[in-house]
Amino acid sequence: MDQENRIVVQPMLQCIAWPEADWTGISDQKKRRKLQNRLNQRARRLRELQGKNDRTALVPQNSHIHAIQGSTSLAYPTSEESNDLRAIENVHILQADSEIAQATMRHLEMLARNFYRLGSPRTDLLIHLIQFNFTKALIENTKIFGLTSNDMDDDALSPFNTQGPRKHDFQAFLPDSLRPTSIQFSVPHHPWLDLLPSAQMRDNLISAGESYDETRLCLDMKGCGRIRSERSGIIIWREPWDPSGWEITEAFAREWGWVIWNCHDLFRSTNHWRQQRSERPLFRVS
Repeated sequence: MDQENRIVVQPMLQCIAWPEADWTGISDQKKRRKLQNRLNQRARRLRELQGKNDRTALVPQNSHIHAIQGSTSLAYPTSEESNDLRAIENVHILQADSEIAQATMRHLEMLARNFYRLGSPRTDLLIHLIQFNFTKALIENTKIFGLTSNDMDDDALSPFNTQGPRKHDFQAFLPDSLRPTSIQFSVPHHPWLDLLPSAQMRDNLISAGESYDETRLCLDMKGCGRIRSERSGIIIWREPWDPSGWEITEAFAREWGWVIWNCHDLFRSTNHWRQQRSERPLFRVS
């Protein structure tokens, strides 16, 4: 995932660090205006950090979204745009190269860039941006492996479990975090598990076989399953193959503790990103 794509989500996720963004239980109009002014100022600073050139390139000229040029007012998605954002829930990693999936991702990226530029702190927007970023990360990792929809069908086997010639020698270009473990070579499994940049997480899931609900896990990783909230799923901050950019949310850790058992790389990265928001560590790391 290149810098241009990651900029879509990262600044928006910084809104999570804004304690003032939580207006729950605040009915006093003066306090609400004060909080809104703070959010406006922070949103403006985030936009200014990107520079004038970045700001003018964020929204395509033909975008149907009405941009408020030069405004620092908070922007809120219309009901139509909110429905558009929900489309990320229908993008399936097993069919990531389909024409519909690619068109959906392009449209969602345009929406995300627009709302980032306008500084919208909407909780529902943050939820969908987290979902977008996780989906985008796995799609980018499929490209590293050279996997197509045909390689990712329901009955597909990992390329580490198949014999015969391959389309290209992808192993020569794998980042260290995606290099296969002995379990990946010895235990047949679906290739989607190879996309996860934590070797221990891959081993935990492969070793579990069919003892868990894979669909439910995928939805919870994405942040659109049973544990849906503004802080659920897995948040991606850096390149998708870099485990130091993967943050495990507390909701996911509670629900899927065995999946992240012994994943010290993810423990460290999670604590790091939480520290950036002045939050307590989620894991004890020796």
